[in-house]
Amino acid sequence: MRLSRIGVKLVLAVAAILVVQEAVRSWFEFTFDARAFRHSFLKAGRADALALAREAESALQRRDKHALERIAEGRRTATEAELLYVAFYEETGRLLAARDWSGRPGIIPPLAHVAGEPKVDPDAVGDEEFYRFMAPVPVGRDGTAEAAAPPTAEAPTGREQALVVTARSYEPVKARIAEAQKQMLLVSGLLLAGAVLVATAIGHRLVRPIRRLAEGTERVAEGNLATRVAVGRRRDELGHLADSFNRMTDQLRAQRDQIVGYSQKLEEKVAARTSELAETNTRLQSANRQLAQLATTDDLTGLWNRRRFIEMLRRECRRADRSGAPLALAMADVDRFKAVNDTFGHAFGDRVLQTVADHLGREARATDIVARYGGEEFMVLMPDTGAEEASSAAERIRRRVAAHPVADKNRSVEITISLGISARVPGRRTDPEALVRLADEALYAAKQAGRNCTRTWTETSGGQDQDLLAHTEEVAGLQRRMAALSLQAKDAFVQSIHGLVQALEARDPYTRHHSDNVTRYAVGIAEQMDLDAEDVAVVRRAARVHDIGKIGVPDALLRKQGELDERGRRAMRNHVLIGVHILESLRFLERELPLVRHHHERWDGKGYPDGISGHAIPRGARILAVADAFDALTSDRPYRPAVDVAETLRILIEGAGTQFDPQAVDALIAWVCTTARQTGKDADLTPQDVLSMVGDPPSEMAV
Repeated sequence: MRLSRIGVKLVLAVAAILVVQEAVRSWFEFTFDARAFRHSFLKAGRADALALAREAESALQRRDKHALERIAEGRRTATEAELLYVAFYEETGRLLAARDWSGRPGIIPPLAHVAGEPKVDPDAVGDEEFYRFMAPVPVGRDGTAEAAAPPTAEAPTGREQALVVTARSYEPVKARIAEAQKQMLLVSGLLLAGAVLVATAIGHRLVRPIRRLAEGTERVAEGNLATRVAVGRRRDELGHLADSFNRMTDQLRAQRDQIVGYSQKLEEKVAARTSELAETNTRLQSANRQLAQLATTDDLTGLWNRRRFIEMLRRECRRADRSGAPLALAMADVDRFKAVNDTFGHAFGDRVLQTVADHLGREARATDIVARYGGEEFMVLMPDTGAEEASSAAERIRRRVAAHPVADKNRSVEITISLGISARVPGRRTDPEALVRLADEALYAAKQAGRNCTRTWTETSGGQDQDLLAHTEEVAGLQRRMAALSLQAKDAFVQSIHGLVQALEARDPYTRHHSDNVTRYAVGIAEQMDLDAEDVAVVRRAARVHDIGKIGVPDALLRKQGELDERGRRAMRNHVLIGVHILESLRFLERELPLVRHHHERWDGKGYPDGISGHAIPRGARILAVADAFDALTSDRPYRPAVDVAETLRILIEGAGTQFDPQAVDALIAWVCTTARQTGKDADLTPQDVLSMVGDPPSEMAV
């Protein structure tokens, strides 16, 4: 309801009259009761201190600080007086316990000694006056409290005094006096004084909240978002403004906390990512070291591989030429190794190679270089060693191998090796290729002498090594030309066999071009795995003839609609051994034959025909297995349609580590991904796109 201006004036006039009346009444009360009020204040303070002393006797006896604090807290609650603090002192003046409600530091003073009688001391802290009321508590030397009483001359000398001190604010009395003075001013000034008071109240009501808001805004600007403005329970505009200000600071604080939380999470993620990157870098360094080791060592025997050995041979030849030091080379070959492989299987053959490599490593000196040169051939390069000393070392190796048969759970086979020795000719530049060739010729002489023996080049040349070495480069050139002609003849024969395979595939429309496709896939995988050119050529030739054994499989099985039964599967599996039987008489396909024999073996050992597993399967055969499966899955069959490239890769990934070599599968996937990027295709990539990256299989007739 809104009041008119006259109504407001009437209300103010009535209020002024009431104020004058109250001022006159208060003046008379103040004039006659001020001294009595002060006397009553002091009397109540003394009584309260003595009552507190009696209440604290037991706690003082025990020196129980917590109990004394509880008593003090209870006294403040019970008296509802303006207690500023309560303190308990020992006789020495040491403060035993205290409760301070004044909020003013230093208000509780230290005592040099304890007074022997009750005492009242006025004091002030700043503008605030208060009185201390001291009540002694006699306590025996053993800590027992005695009845509080003033000390007398007859009091025992052994009695000690504790002290209870309470402090009560004198501000209520001062406030009453000030109030009387204000009333007198109101009486003197009548309505003018009332108007001043009203104006002062209004200013107090408005200015303080505004000042608090301004101070709060400054603190927020300084970054203190915990600031809150309290203006009481006001419902006017200032109250709403204060509430809005407090909500704003709450939201800012919540947003700051959220940002801090996000920052902490981001820092944690960065730290975790940094740790992952460091761990990944460590793994990459380890993988690089392993790759470097794999690039220079033979994975079956752990010896240096051929590539690394050639590098070390050239280095040692240069060193020997500079220093004039002797240098000898021993070439070792396992006798009748092919018969061991054919009779006992390739797994046992691998055991033989590993055993021979172990004997070579044990007999070699720390300065000797031992390597697997290829197949069943090993090399031992002996720096600072002449031909005679090298021959003696070779004999020790030969006798050691012959004295230790190779055995497994079912058999024990005596193994022998033949060795050929060549040595550097003093005064001439050492040709690494000539050194290897002469050792090979000496090894050939050892084979011709009945195997299981050692021959040096000087023994086989009849002492004519000086003249023979003079024609080293001419002989090497002739050998290279002969090797090229031999390779051309090998490729021509492989091409002829491949023609038979193509004619065989033409009988079945579902397997047409299978060998060509497998050849191109296998070459792509081999190149992706960084095989050298010679190994890639071996994979290419083996892929072309890998299904030659299907000549012996009836057409009814090849063209059968639907999946084969168990009998049909056994008959189909025979094509591997049939192919091996066809090719094994061709000695120039000695490296390709293991790939044809084992291209249906499984990584977990559940394949055929020999059931070998893991790295016991030749690497080229593992590549053929993946290439063969990829072409079979992406081609139509009588019992199912072709599978797309993406689904085929998923199937191969599921089989990696069980059916297929994981490295070969990874190489195929990398090759397919590269093809997808280069062709700009992804989901619609076709086998023809992949084949286009290799091109048509070369005839290999030109070398």
